[in-house]
Amino acid sequence: MPAVIYQVESLNVLQESVDADTLVVFDVDNVLIVPSEPAFQFPNIYRHKALFKEIVATLSPEEFDALLNLTVLRFSSELLDGDTPRMISGWQREGVKTIALTAVWNGLGPEGQDLAERRRKILYEFGIDFSGAFADLTHVSFEHYEQDFGPAPLFYEGILFSGRLDVDKGQLLVDFLQQIPYLPKRVVFVDDWRKNVDNMEAALQKAGIEHIGYHYTAASSRPAELLSEEQFKEALDRIVEEARRLVSTPQ
Repeated sequence: MPAVIYQVESLNVLQESVDADTLVVFDVDNVLIVPSEPAFQFPNIYRHKALFKEIVATLSPEEFDALLNLTVLRFSSELLDGDTPRMISGWQREGVKTIALTAVWNGLGPEGQDLAERRRKILYEFGIDFSGAFADLTHVSFEHYEQDFGPAPLFYEGILFSGRLDVDKGQLLVDFLQQIPYLPKRVVFVDDWRKNVDNMEAALQKAGIEHIGYHYTAASSRPAELLSEEQFKEALDRIVEEARRLVSTPQ
């Protein structure tokens, strides 16, 4: 069946695609929540795009992965759209299954914290709780995924963690659905990276599952405190240095 993919700045349009036969899957960062640190909000990244690309180009894939994860670990979060928790809980009351699918790490963090539980708590504090979607599946692991750096994927309390940015989210979701097993009539998927939406379409089409994808761009236009190039570079350099130390330290 042909791909159905939309680029949107509001999640209200999802209402037209969701019913009791739908599995709704949300990315987390820059879809549900955004970092509170202005340097890692999209308006500043776009404003200093050349500098950002220059610094990122010096990083290995593992260091870049660590960089993005550290922005989640080191800074608090803010809700991107205040209507989203109410919309999700409304669907859940109607029996619609909703889960999250995120590329951030699970397992133990640099200071020994449980990263999966930390992520669950952050969302819960904003009124978002995915644990009821598959209440009997509090924990599903994917140890067959071989990863040189970062943890293997994990499903925990309604959140599917890929563990790495380079894991194909579409294939991971299909693997999860086949493992549990559960076959929805359709999947509605929301992500801020178009590549992830395209990968989801390819994987679900191959699996014979209808897909409606939303490339959600609200984080790009959300107002932010604009930083000077010096302020932006200082904030980015700190996280880059920590990312390099983390990757170079034996795990």
